[in-house]
Formats: sequence, structure tokens, C-alpha cells
Amino acid sequence: MPQLHFSISYAEPVVGVAVSEELPVGMDVETIEDTSAEDLITAFCCPCEQSVLHAGATSQNSRDFVRLWTLKEAYTKLVGLGHGIDFDSIGFSLDSLHLLHGAVAPAQDRNIHFETMWVTSGRTLHHVALAIDLSARSSADLQVVTMASADGVATAIHVPNVNILAQPNPQGTNRA
Repeated sequence: MPQLHFSISYAEPVVGVAVSEELPVGMDVETIEDTSAEDLITAFCCPCEQSVLHAGATSQNSRDFVRLWTLKEAYTKLVGLGHGIDFDSIGFSLDSLHLLHGAVAPAQDRNIHFETMWVTSGRTLHHVALAIDLSARSSADLQVVTMASADGVATAIHVPNVNILAQPNPQGTNRA
């Protein structure tokens, strides 16, 4: 039996499962809520992320906060810490999808790539983030398959593979 790397996340009714024989993975899926509470932003975002959230349109804050949350959760699942690390100690850039600061010791020498996507279920919007450790490979194929149920009949929609090329960050930190 090959060793499998996997990560599972659930936000009703969406279930995300990432499985790889070769690459460590972390995944999170969350539902987009209509409001983002200031206390959540303060508790779970680093100062640079708070600045970005406060500079943007209030209507966009919920989506951006959930994007940050899913990136943080996917990353911490990848490195095996989950909620064992304070999320406000990790900072992400939403523009380039990379880890700005807060790399934990086991991940400092890794080449971590991040992918994100929006998923709809009826009238509900969900955000999915995937963290992939490309340290052992120069590239990888990502295949996304979505499962949906219409009238009790499960259907699968195949999304073409995405080729991910590992590109080390010249600054020596994790690359996304």
C-alpha cells in the first residue's frame, strides 16, 4: 500500500477531500457569510491582514476574511498543527497567494503552493483553499472533481488538470 497524504474539510453541503500519493496536502472549505465581525478579524488576522481588510470595501470584507481563514487552515493542516497555532501569527497576501510571515519550523524549508477557488451550492457561496508541499517535486498536476446532488442523483463534473510548477521564492521563504 502506498503512503497517502490527505486532508478533509466540510462546510454543509460541500465536502472537500485532497488526496495525493506523493505530495503532502492541506485543505479547507468554508461558507461565505454575509457579515464579518470585527472581533473575528482582530482575533484571527495579523496586523498586515487587518490593514488590508479595513482598507477594502466593507461588502468585500466577508469574502476576504474567509479567503484568509481558508488559506490559514489549509496551511496549518499541511504542516500538521491545525488550530494548534494562533492564526493571527500567520500572515497571507491575497494578491499573490503566498505566506508573508509566520512559517512554523517544519515548513521553513518547504516550497508550499496555494490554490483557491469559489464553489457554489444553490445560492450559497463557499471558498476552498488547498496547500500543496512541492518540496519533493518540480511540478504537480491538480485535478479537481466536484460532486453535486440534483434530485437525489449524484453527478460529477470534471475540471481539467492544472499543472503547478514549483518556483522557489528568491527571498528564501515559502512560495505560493
